[in-house]
Amino acid sequence: VPYIGVDVYKITQSKKIFNYKFSRKLLDFNYLKSIIKPSVGFMFFPAGNAILFQGITLIINYYLGALPLVLFNTTRTMTNFIRTIVQAVSSGIKPEFSIAYAHGDINLMKLLYRKSITYSLLFAILAIGTLIIGGEFIYTVWTQNEIKYDFILVLLLCTTLLINSLWEASCITMTSTNRHFKFSSIYMLSTIVAIIVAYFSM
Repeated sequence: VPYIGVDVYKITQSKKIFNYKFSRKLLDFNYLKSIIKPSVGFMFFPAGNAILFQGITLIINYYLGALPLVLFNTTRTMTNFIRTIVQAVSSGIKPEFSIAYAHGDINLMKLLYRKSITYSLLFAILAIGTLIIGGEFIYTVWTQNEIKYDFILVLLLCTTLLINSLWEASCITMTSTNRHFKFSSIYMLSTIVAIIVAYFSM
C-alpha cells in the first residue's frame, strides 16, 4: 500500500516537472544494452548483502544453535540503524554529485566527497556512542529482558558498522557516475570469500 501511494505521488509530481507519454518509440534496445552492465553492478550490492547477512545467520545457527542466533540477529537489528543513517546521508549527496559530474565541476565533486565522508562518520560515531552508553537500556526495553544483552557483541558490530560507514560514504564517486561495476563485483566476490572463511574458521 505505501508503495502504491508513493508511486502515484511520484507520477503526478514528475508530470509537473516535465510532460511525458509512453510509446513504442521508447523501446530503444541500444540504450537497453548500455544500461545492463551498470544495472547488474547495482544488483551486486543487495546480492552481496544477502550473501553476507544470511550466510552469517546460517553459519551461527549451524555451529551455535538457535539461542545465540536470536541474540546475534536481535543485536544486529538494533545496531543496523546506524547503517540506515549513513545511507540517508550518502543518498542525499549522490544526486548533487551526479549533477556536478555532468557539469564537469571537479571542485564541487571534491567538496561533496569530503562532506559525504565527514557527515557520515560524524553521524555514525554519534549513533555508536549512543548505543554504547544506552544500548543495554534500549535492548532491555525492546526485548523485555527476554534475551541477554551482550556488550562485546554490540561493540564488535558497531566497529564493523563504523568501517561500513566509511565504505558507504566513499563509494558515492563510483555509484553516482555509473562506474561501479568492478567495485560491486569485488564486493560480491569478497562476501562469498568472507562466508567461506567464516564457515571453515568456526
